[in-house]
Amino acid sequence: MENQLSLLEFNQVIKGVLQDHLNNYYWVISEIASLQVNHSGHCYLELVQKEDQKIVAKSRATIWSSQYASISTEFEMATGESLKQGMHILSCISVNFHEVYGLSYNVVRIDPRFTLGERARNRKEIIDRLTREGLVDQNGSLDFPLVPQSVAIISSPTAAGYEDFLNQISHNPYGYAFYTKTFPAILQGNEASDSIISALNNIIDEIEYFDCVVIIRGGGSQIDLDCFDNYDLAVEIACFPIPILTGIGHQRDDTVADLVAHKKLKTPTATADFLLDHFRSYEEDIMDIYNQIGDFTRLFISKGLESLGKYPIKILKHSGSILENNKRKLDLYAEKLKNNSEKNLRIHQHQLEVIAEQIKKHDPYKILQRGYTMTTIDGKPLKKGSKITEGTVMNTESAWFTITSEVKTTKNKNNE
Repeated sequence: MENQLSLLEFNQVIKGVLQDHLNNYYWVISEIASLQVNHSGHCYLELVQKEDQKIVAKSRATIWSSQYASISTEFEMATGESLKQGMHILSCISVNFHEVYGLSYNVVRIDPRFTLGERARNRKEIIDRLTREGLVDQNGSLDFPLVPQSVAIISSPTAAGYEDFLNQISHNPYGYAFYTKTFPAILQGNEASDSIISALNNIIDEIEYFDCVVIIRGGGSQIDLDCFDNYDLAVEIACFPIPILTGIGHQRDDTVADLVAHKKLKTPTATADFLLDHFRSYEEDIMDIYNQIGDFTRLFISKGLESLGKYPIKILKHSGSILENNKRKLDLYAEKLKNNSEKNLRIHQHQLEVIAEQIKKHDPYKILQRGYTMTTIDGKPLKKGSKITEGTVMNTESAWFTITSEVKTTKNKNNE
């Protein structure tokens, strides 16, 4: 056959064609599917392109150690975050072909402005869609409870700021008492949005026990907070039936989650202070009414003593009117206090019922009725390590019989 080539010759042909027809560098948009830095400082990437969450293109690329330090430092200084899986990047790539090692892509530069701009574009599209759908102000239009005593917390128990929130709300100087329950969730990364949505769905199952929800975490870089710029999460927050507060601890512009929440607070501690302020405002209103009653009463008594014979009817009329108005206010607050107390009682009654049900499920008699038995030797349960020899007497209890038996032979199943 004519035009026969060795593998080396064929690879040299390919190398020559690529060198003749490709530019030295290309700017390529891609997503980082994986990233590893070895002990020599070389960075190995897998770059992909997705359409409708399906990978339509994939290639491996390398950032040599001589360039990786400067590229990663420049990117981190511009974005506040290191290069990692899931990021969309614009990278300057050279294409090389080696007769032995084949085709390779070498990244010589990454433009951090593209990554920042891509996130900003995505965020704007989500906000515009939520605005068209009338969801931006939906949760914010809900009435916030006068006294928010029952709080559902969405956070990671290990998140910075979670303990700050609990300490601030539990050890407040006023002695206010809160009922809180934590619904754990992931608060950064690709799985965070779905995790928070799942926590919200779990709260729905117990919604009657809560006045509001708080979503809290400590500070983080801009990219760490990308999970809060998610359309599906924003819809869940906007449509939630009780107010949601966000305190995710960041300095930048509001996230989409902040925008659709009832109120955005800067930090978990600020979120706790917001709840305490509502308690404090309620208490001050009560004290104002109390003081007004005292002031007006003393005023009219004083004036009445000065002109008792001249204006007795007028004094009685005004005193009665003021007392009646304030009595109505006190009745209103008394009713609200009663409702809050009843709600707390229902919460604790529910908890006791759950505990009672667990105790009932583990009733030994119930277990025996399902056909199980319990064997004892000298009053001690038979278990791993029990000394059993020929002639040992055992008592076996079932729901209906007590059986006494004597051991003739034994066999250890586990050879232990």
